[in-house]
Amino acid sequence: MLCRGLASVIITSNVTSIGSAAFLRCQIADMYCYSEIPQEIASDAFYETDLSATTLHVPNSSIDLYKSTEPWSGFGKIVALPEEETSISQPEIASELNADWYTLDGRKLEGEPTEKGVYIVNGKKVYVK
Repeated sequence: MLCRGLASVIITSNVTSIGSAAFLRCQIADMYCYSEIPQEIASDAFYETDLSATTLHVPNSSIDLYKSTEPWSGFGKIVALPEEETSISQPEIASELNADWYTLDGRKLEGEPTEKGVYIVNGKKVYVK
């Protein structure tokens, strides 16, 4: 069996190991690894998988480490993950009644938030103290 046309795989930073035949015969366009340290991986995790056709996206500070660690070093390209926005440049206080409030993961709230944090209201990020 061949795992064809897998556009991307995301491996979050809380994944510590990858088991045997996890990507057996897969054709993967892009793999995103968010761990600063390459995960422990079974020697046959990428059995019969052409890694030279896959781009590996890793934290910028870890590119050299991935390039020097098997089997990660076998990927066709190893590039930095896209930078994520981690701050709010100009926080605003929303005072409109009946505005739709959302969590950062897109969940709509029933009314205004009751906990402090960052929310989306009227298409803008809002910090609630």
